[in-house]
Amino acid sequence: MLITLPKRRPKRVRVMLHGTVELAAGTQPVRIRDVSKNGLLVEMTNPASEGEAVVVVWEVHRFEGTIAWQKDSWVGVKLSQELAPRIWDAFSEMSLRVGAPRNYRHDAIAEDDPMVEVTPRRIRLRGLHP
Repeated sequence: MLITLPKRRPKRVRVMLHGTVELAAGTQPVRIRDVSKNGLLVEMTNPASEGEAVVVVWEVHRFEGTIAWQKDSWVGVKLSQELAPRIWDAFSEMSLRVGAPRNYRHDAIAEDDPMVEVTPRRIRLRGLHP
């Protein structure tokens, strides 16, 4: 007899959500790029320092935590409390399922497209990166 187990929930969910972060120095817009039950990966223009207390706001939700690490414009936020199951389920449902093709044809994209920068090694959308 074959027994099948229910599919496991992911430990981490890739998202692309716009929110804000509240720091001692003020509030700034951010992109939430990754969510786990205990933390967030956040992209911000003026990254905070490790150990700094933050509040990440997305829609009506407020996530309190501290900056666990920082590299360039990316910061890892360790949440003060684990995400509630209903909030985790909501994030899991909106997970991005994206991936770059291994062999994309950079010459298939119009070179004069003002929103796209194309090189043989990458495709970059202008206006998304500071």
